[in-house]
Amino acid sequence: MGDMEGARASLVEPEARAARGEGPAVEIACAYHWLGDDDVAFEWLERGFEARELWMFFLHLEPRLRRLHGNPRFDALVRRVGMAPRATGAGPSLRSG
Repeated sequence: MGDMEGARASLVEPEARAARGEGPAVEIACAYHWLGDDDVAFEWLERGFEARELWMFFLHLEPRLRRLHGNPRFDALVRRVGMAPRATGAGPSLRSG
């Protein structure tokens, strides 16, 4: 299953940088989502929204947050950013031609 405590401990410095505005909060949110702590992930997404981080504009396209698509909190945040939520399970598509 991996070293979850070690993974959480490795977030201390990136969290401090993001809290100072030196890194995107969405990166921290993705890490906590991956660790299964969606409540903390949403706290970081809210921080990114409040800080008006550019990355929030692409929130609905972030593949690492795909499992949150269809979650009412996520969809509400995407709408607050000014975008339309994607259909559940829909990922970015690359079409040629």
